[in-house]
Amino acid sequence: WQTSKTRRAGVSSFGLSGTNAHIILEEYKASAATTSNTATDNWFKIAAKSKNALKEYIDSIHNFIAETTPIEDLAYTLNTGRKDYKYRLAVSGNTIAEIKKSLLSQKENDEITTAKYSKIALLYLSDAVPNVENF
Repeated sequence: WQTSKTRRAGVSSFGLSGTNAHIILEEYKASAATTSNTATDNWFKIAAKSKNALKEYIDSIHNFIAETTPIEDLAYTLNTGRKDYKYRLAVSGNTIAEIKKSLLSQKENDEITTAKYSKIALLYLSDAVPNVENF
């Protein structure tokens, strides 16, 4: 294969019952790692259904991440990849070492409480909105 071009391969499957499938695979080319020059902390949201599950999840995240893990990717995945369960916490930091330290300190915290959901009320004051008749 020419190394200057992207490698692609076609894979076909022809089933006895008449089911046919074809897929085209393409090589993965890792993009250059981007580094952030911002001095702001990265926030990491962690949620679970129970106290014990939250502590286990904290432990599994702590054991999973390595010093080479891109911190922005980790923050994105933890903040968007999981539902907001009843037990939640957030930790912040600029380095993986700071995040790991925060995770360990939170794991030892016995004061974890549930998030309280309340109904949202909206107070509508017609005098405060100009041209309220148009709504």
